[in-house]
Amino acid sequence: MKKGFFRKTGAVVLAASLAVSMVQLPVYGATNKSKTITVSNQKELNKALKVAKGKKAYSIVIKSKNKSTNVTIPKGNYKNLTITVKGNKVKIKNNATLKMIVLECKDTVSLTNNGSVGKVEVQKAKSVSLSGTSKREVKLVVAAEDTTITTKIAIKVVCTDENANVTIHNKSDSVVKITDADGKTTKVKSGEKSQVTSDSKADDNKDDNKDNKTDEKKDDTKDNHTSSGSSSSGSSSSQTPSGLTEADLLKQGYKLKWKDDFNGDSLNKADWNVETHEPGWVNSEWQAYVDSADNIQVKDGKLLLKPVKTVDKDGNASYTSGRINTQGRHDFKYGYFECRAKVPTGKGYLPAFWMMPTDENLYGQWPKCGEIDIMEVMGQETNKAYGTIHYGEPHAQSQGTYSVSAADNFADNYHTYAVDWEPGKITWYIDGIKYHEESDWFSAKENQGTVAYPAPFDQPFYMILNLAVGGSWVGYPDATTTYDDQEYAIDYVKVYQKDSYDENVKKPEKEVIFKEADTNGNYITNGEFSVAEDLSDDVDWKGWKRISKN
Repeated sequence: MKKGFFRKTGAVVLAASLAVSMVQLPVYGATNKSKTITVSNQKELNKALKVAKGKKAYSIVIKSKNKSTNVTIPKGNYKNLTITVKGNKVKIKNNATLKMIVLECKDTVSLTNNGSVGKVEVQKAKSVSLSGTSKREVKLVVAAEDTTITTKIAIKVVCTDENANVTIHNKSDSVVKITDADGKTTKVKSGEKSQVTSDSKADDNKDDNKDNKTDEKKDDTKDNHTSSGSSSSGSSSSQTPSGLTEADLLKQGYKLKWKDDFNGDSLNKADWNVETHEPGWVNSEWQAYVDSADNIQVKDGKLLLKPVKTVDKDGNASYTSGRINTQGRHDFKYGYFECRAKVPTGKGYLPAFWMMPTDENLYGQWPKCGEIDIMEVMGQETNKAYGTIHYGEPHAQSQGTYSVSAADNFADNYHTYAVDWEPGKITWYIDGIKYHEESDWFSAKENQGTVAYPAPFDQPFYMILNLAVGGSWVGYPDATTTYDDQEYAIDYVKVYQKDSYDENVKKPEKEVIFKEADTNGNYITNGEFSVAEDLSDDVDWKGWKRISKN
C-alpha cells in the first residue's frame, strides 16, 4: 500500500479519537480516570452503554428528577456493568446481560427482565414488581426497609437489614427462598406471601382464602349461620383477620365480634344509619348524600354505593351518592376493623372506609376528637391506597400509602383493608400486609392544654362507608369521568377484638440528635454552597414546596 494512505488513515483515526474524547466529558461528566457515568435520559444511556461495552468494570447511574421514569436497556453483553437507577416512580425494561441493577427510588419500581442480570439490589423503594421472559433465577438483595416485592419470575431473596420489614408476594411458578439478616431461611410457595419482620421472623400469608382476580366470594370466608340482613354480633368465631396467619390470630387473642356480609336484598338499618347531607357539606364535595335505592343497594352479597349524575333541562348537573355509618349501633373501643371492597375508577371519586368518635365533644370538634381513615383510594389513581389518622390542635396527621401493580389495581380487583387499633398503637394492613404504623399523636381541650395520652384514640369510635364525588383533596370529575358503570362495592365488614386491652401505655419519647459542628465551628453543612446541591434529594439542603390540604 501507499504511504499516503497510512498518513490519511492515521489522520482520520486521530481526529475521530479526539472527537470522542472531547464529547465524552460534557455529556456524561466523566473523566478518563472515572469508571462511573451519570445520565438522565434514554438517549444519554444509549451513548453510555457504547462506552461501557467491553470494559472490565463500569458503572452507569441513571438519575432522573421527573415524577416517573421509563428506561429500556437494549440487548447487549455488558456482563461487567452495574446500573444504578435513582428516581421516583421507575419502570425498567432490561434486555441485556448485566452484572447488577441497583434500585434507589423514592416510590414504586417495575422491573421487566427479558435479559440476564446477576443481581438486583433494592436499597430504597416502596414496592418493586418483577416480571419478564427470562428463565434465569435472579438474586434479589434487599437493604430497604418497609418495602413490598411482588414477583412473577424466579428469584431468591437475601435481606441484609436487621430492621427490615419486607413483604414477598410470590406470583411466579417457582418457590422463592428468603434468607433474612440472621441467616434464617423461609420458602414461599407459588401464590403465597411472606413477611420478614424486624424480629427476623417470616410470616406466611396464603392467598387460598381469597381470590383478588374474580368478583366471586369464597364460601370458606363466610359464616353460614349469618341471618338475612347479614349482621352478627358477640360471636366467638376465630376467623382470621385479612391475610394474617392462624398462628398470629391465636397469639394475639382476637375474636370476631361483629360483621355484615350483606347477604340480604336491602341495607339492614338495625346495623347502619343512612346519612343525608347537602352538597359542599365538607371538603367542597359535589355530591348530596341521600337515602335512595339509586345510591345505596344490597345485591348479590355486596353493598353497592353508587354515584348518580343528573342534568336538568338547563344543562345544570347535580350529583348524589351514599354514606352510611354504625354510630350508636355498633361502636368499638379498640379492635381489628376490616372490609373487603372494590373501588370505582374515574377522576374525582373518593371511596372511604373510616372511623369517627361516637362522642365528638369529648375532646372537642375535629381534629381534636381524632379520625381514623382505614382506606381511601382516589379514582384517578386506583393502584394506590391511603391510611391516615387526624388529630391534635393544631391539626396534625400521620399517613401511609400502599401501591399495587396496574394489573392488581383496587378498582378491578377486590382487596382487604384493615386497621389494628390498640392502646397507643394503630397499624394499617392491605391484604394482610402491614404498610404503616403510628404511636405518636396528641390531643388538646380548649383552654385546658394537652390531654393525657393516648387521647384522642382512647374512646369509642364507629365505622363509616361513603363515596364522595369531587373534593378539595381528590379533585373534581372531568369529561372522562363516567357514572352509570361505577360503584363502590363492599363484600363485607368485620370487627375483631381481644378480651381485654392494657391501657397503661406511655407516649413514645422522641430521640433528640444534636449535630456536631465542622472544623470551623459551623453547624450548617455546605453553608457556602461550594459544592453543587441537588435539592431533590434528602442530603444536606432540600427544596420544599408548600402543600395545603383542607
